[in-house]
Amino acid sequence: MAEGILRDHTVYGLRDSRDGEIRYVGQTSTSLRKRLRCHLSEARLGADPKSQWIRSVLAEGGSVEIFPLVERAEKDVDEVNQIMLHEAAGRDLLNLTGGGSGLMNCRESTRLKIAEATVLRFSDPAEREKTSVSTKAGMAKQGVVEALSTAGKVRWSDPEERARQSARTKAVYSDPAMRAAQSARRAKMTDAQVIEARTMRKNGASLAELCKRFGLAIGPMSMLCNGKTFKHLPIP
Repeated sequence: MAEGILRDHTVYGLRDSRDGEIRYVGQTSTSLRKRLRCHLSEARLGADPKSQWIRSVLAEGGSVEIFPLVERAEKDVDEVNQIMLHEAAGRDLLNLTGGGSGLMNCRESTRLKIAEATVLRFSDPAEREKTSVSTKAGMAKQGVVEALSTAGKVRWSDPEERARQSARTKAVYSDPAMRAAQSARRAKMTDAQVIEARTMRKNGASLAELCKRFGLAIGPMSMLCNGKTFKHLPIP
């Protein structure tokens, strides 16, 4: 391994369980199971080709599988290489870019297509209802809802775990230094960054991509984009 190169990522593929055809290549520093849950969650409302494909697979009774392509991968470099290899092999990938940079540097035409698809899709009540039904059916088929529910019940049925959560919450709100740290994290976005994030969100960037770019958790990022925080700034 070259000095200074971190290999703490996994390059993975997404495929339809029914035919095994790879349709998307990505990279993650978390577990593949967690990354798949993120893809399924994003697909509920996403207008990008990958999200539409996931919804169609679930609606037709299939399931989406995730599997490793390169373990201990070099960030960005191995993802780009895998996308090039699979495209050269004739696979119809749904990636909007060649990898590495994500949607932040994708073509303007791609952003416009995503924005147009989002407006058209969610202006139709029947389409919104169909998306809701298919998503719930797909998640139920894969056991996602049941697994999350079971994990939550197990966690909160443990008195020690509840006590730990309670202690952490009390520590945050009783310690001035910790409250200040919380405020600092929320305030680390400048006004210019907030406007940039909201514009990117409007143009089709996912919350996960915005979190990765700006270093913010998904909850605060969602509130920021929806105007619940930084209320003094306009929403594009």
